[in-house]
Amino acid sequence: MFRICVLFFLVSFYSIAHAQSPGTSNVANLATDSSAIVTGSVEQVVWVVNRDKMISATRPSASGKIKLPNLDEFVVGRLYRVRIRELIKADETIKKDQKFAPGNVVNIFAPWQLADEGSPAFVEKENYLIFLLPLEADDQKFAGTIVHRPGAPSSEGATFNSRQVYRVVGDASGAILLSQKSGKILAEVRSLVRKGR
Repeated sequence: MFRICVLFFLVSFYSIAHAQSPGTSNVANLATDSSAIVTGSVEQVVWVVNRDKMISATRPSASGKIKLPNLDEFVVGRLYRVRIRELIKADETIKKDQKFAPGNVVNIFAPWQLADEGSPAFVEKENYLIFLLPLEADDQKFAGTIVHRPGAPSSEGATFNSRQVYRVVGDASGAILLSQKSGKILAEVRSLVRKGR
């Protein structure tokens, strides 16, 4: 488990170094294509893993040696828990989800890829502007998966329910790290949403 924690740290560090900061050229498309637009802070990052594959990947070999597991064998994706600060846009589907409100936490799924491969990479405690769509539920793809906190025993973890999760619109550009420089983008998004109503 220690090695898994170290590997998770390295992946997280890589993600921090490659945080997304796209230009404004595609903001209008992102706003149009999204079901919801929020600002929020990342409270926790956990993994979505195939429990059976994780157990076999972390089991000692026949010789008794413990090998560093290949995360690609059992990690399906990452689940980011984001506390909503502002709900900028909500379509009818989102409005029906009473949990989707400022102060509440939304779960955002990202495939198990690094940020430079097009998948968003959020950093804990940072604030983002995020364009969201409901995750397409795929019972076959997510069969046997659990939500797993790196470093926790493999016996721990709740069943992953893809019907209660969202995804970032497009690629990593659908999650914009908020900073002093991103105020203009945030204002542009608010204006686009107001005009679209």
